[in-house]
Amino acid sequence: ILLYSARTPEDILFRDDFSRMCEQNPHLKVVYSITDCEACAGWEGRTGRIGADMVKEEIPDLLERYFYICGPPVMVKVLTSMLQKDLNLPMEKVIYEKFKGY
Repeated sequence: ILLYSARTPEDILFRDDFSRMCEQNPHLKVVYSITDCEACAGWEGRTGRIGADMVKEEIPDLLERYFYICGPPVMVKVLTSMLQKDLNLPMEKVIYEKFKGY
């Protein structure tokens, strides 16, 4: 399950690639969320930043999973903290990569 957050629908990178991957692999699920609600007119997907509620709703078996987080350093810090503190996920189940320059 890939949770992907972007400011606007136009900011979603690799969307066509992810769609093709989902068609080829029925076990892959991509959930997009848009954070700029002014850009959400006509958007039918999720809105808001990735948080504990979204993770629990989209990944109900989260304690059985490993998480890979990739993005700006601040986002990585917030998400790893949320997984550990709010969802009680052991840090050995969290792998992350900080991308600078966003």
